[in-house]
Amino acid sequence: QFGDAYLLFAVNVTYLPIPIIGQIIWASTDHRIPKWAGGTLLVVAWCAYTLGDDPSIARVDNAYDLALFLALVCFLIGLLAEPRLRERRFWIGLSERSYSLYLLHMQVSYVLLGYLQPHLAFWPSLILAVATTFAVVEVSYRLVERPSHRLGRRLSRGRRPLPAVGMATG
Repeated sequence: QFGDAYLLFAVNVTYLPIPIIGQIIWASTDHRIPKWAGGTLLVVAWCAYTLGDDPSIARVDNAYDLALFLALVCFLIGLLAEPRLRERRFWIGLSERSYSLYLLHMQVSYVLLGYLQPHLAFWPSLILAVATTFAVVEVSYRLVERPSHRLGRRLSRGRRPLPAVGMATG
């Protein structure tokens, strides 16, 4: 009824519960809110998120629900297993490259899958796309992300941190 601009706004608003879910998990695990309140808020936030599947509101594809659910399950497994995962080089390396993976996964894997699918079966195409994505991520991490982190640390040496908003400074 309100046109394309409203639809784009509505679709984007339906994703707001995702960072809220992350904040609820953080607040619960950091003991800032009781576990029962965190659980209740998680259910409310999840319901708000899945409400976005109503085609009259916004999203028309429930693939995002499944992806978010699987991501939350993986996150919670990692959170519960954190003491054992903390010192593993594989997990540290993956977490260091997660931003590059986030930025590049669609551009590399989707394009490659689109190219390979007419010529190869799904599984070989998927394996090649995932392997290529991780190779591109590694190059990006080594040539862009890691050097920019070093530069940021070098530029910030000797600077005093800004005071937190609303906190008295002395």
